[in-house]
Formats: sequence, C-alpha cells, structure tokens
Amino acid sequence: MNTLKKCEYVKVTEDILTNESCIYGTFENTILDCNFHIIYGNSIVDYGVGIKDSNNFTVKNCIVEGFGIGIYIVNSSKTVLLKNNLSNNFWSGVSVEGSHTTVISQNTICKNSWYGLKVQSSYNTTISENNFFENNISIYFDVSDKKECINDVKNNLGNHDLPIYYTNRRAKISGSYAEVILCNADESVLHNVRARGSGIFAIFTDNTQFISVNSSKNIYGIFLLNSNNNTMKNCTFNRNVYGIYLQNSSNNKVEDCTIYNNSKFDVYGDASGESICKNVEHTNISCLP
Repeated sequence: MNTLKKCEYVKVTEDILTNESCIYGTFENTILDCNFHIIYGNSIVDYGVGIKDSNNFTVKNCIVEGFGIGIYIVNSSKTVLLKNNLSNNFWSGVSVEGSHTTVISQNTICKNSWYGLKVQSSYNTTISENNFFENNISIYFDVSDKKECINDVKNNLGNHDLPIYYTNRRAKISGSYAEVILCNADESVLHNVRARGSGIFAIFTDNTQFISVNSSKNIYGIFLLNSNNNTMKNCTFNRNVYGIYLQNSSNNKVEDCTIYNNSKFDVYGDASGESICKNVEHTNISCLP
C-alpha cells in the first residue's frame, strides 16, 4: 500500500498488480496521474485508490479494476476524478461518502457488479460527461437530508446509450432514459417516460405524478425513498428485481398499473407503504410491519 504523503504530483510509470488496497491515505493539494496504466487488484474488500480526510486531490488517467471499490472517497473535499476507467470492481466503480465539492467528469465506469457510482451523505457533487455501462445501477444516491440533493448531474450516458436524467427541482419529463433520479423535486410530472437500465428513483420528492411510465428490466421499476403523496397511473413495472420499492414513503397511490414478473417482489416496502400494498391486487407483495 502506498500513501503518497507530501507529494504534489505523482505519475505512475508502469502497471500495478496488488492483493490489497493500492493507494490509500490523506492528501493535500496532490495530483495522481496514472498515465493510463492499470492498477489491478485481486480483492473484493479493498480499494484501488482510497482518499480519506483529504482536500484538493485529483486522480486522472487511471485504469482501476479488480477491487471491492475502484476509487473510494470519504470525508474529503475538492476531489477530482478525471478521465479514468473504473471497471470490473465488485461493489462499485466509485463510492463517495461524507464528502463535498467532488467532481467526477469524463470517466468510463462500467461492468461493476453493483453500482457504477454510489454517493452517500454527500453534497455539491458534480457528475458530468461520464459513460456508465453494464452496471446494475449507474448512479445511486443514498440521501438522508435534502441538502444532499444539491448536486450538478448532466450529460451522462447509461446502459443502451441512453441518457441519465437528474433533477433537484420541479420538472416535466418525457422521453427515454437509462435512469431517472428525482431528488427534492416536488410536484414534478413524468409523462410517457421509459426507463431502461437502472430504473426510476424518487428521493425526498412529494406530490409528483407518474403517468404512462414504463420502467422495466431494471433493478428497480421505481424506488421511493422519503417520498410521499405521489401518484402512479397507467404505469408498467415489469421484469425488474423489484417493481415498486418503498422506504419511509407514505400515502402513495397506484392506479391501473401493470406490475408483474418482477423477480423478488412486485411491491416491497416498510410499513409506510401499507396504502399501496392494500391497493394493488397481486400475490407477490411484501410490506413489512
């Protein structure tokens, strides 16, 4: 494991093969340039590059494969990931946790077993001009406060070369997308939206209408987190892992939707989802007490 302490510019000159985290530590005003060399791991619990309690650290031109997490950013600010290839990692290509003012731009993030990018308890994250292909979920936001919806996400592609749509304000949306993410986007309207790649995520989003939406062959047809009083009408949620997934989300309505052949549950939720569970007639339903 290398820590790169007190280095301002580090250039990798050859490929690296390791059975543990390759680069991990706390950095200040440092640039790591792999010059398109590979950092290859053989561990599902370690990271290729781990950035902790750091400020103004840039990682560019790196190819990171074979780790639990390709690049892990925690409790850091002003981290930049530029023109990296983060592929074939077990949990995620990139994980950002408890950090702010992170820039993730012009990367290829593909074939990671679960997430392309996971952002947790973080805000002011810029995600632009990245290609997310063949991840189960392209971008996943684990949000516990509306402040964490303050992000700039634009011009990213997901599965099937479809765009990823993100908004943190009221919007009217139609068209085809790999993934749709509503974060603090109350009173939005999705009409004739097709999601094929990761699904639809509504986070801290209330009083929104989903009309004639088709979100099928994803992990989630639709995932509602801390989202209340929404209406799904004439929607199709088929052949996902979960058709409708509810977490801490109440008083949501389903009208004339088609929900079937989802591999785990057509409707799954905690007690907040009781109104949907009682309203949808189907045997493959689980609402926890």
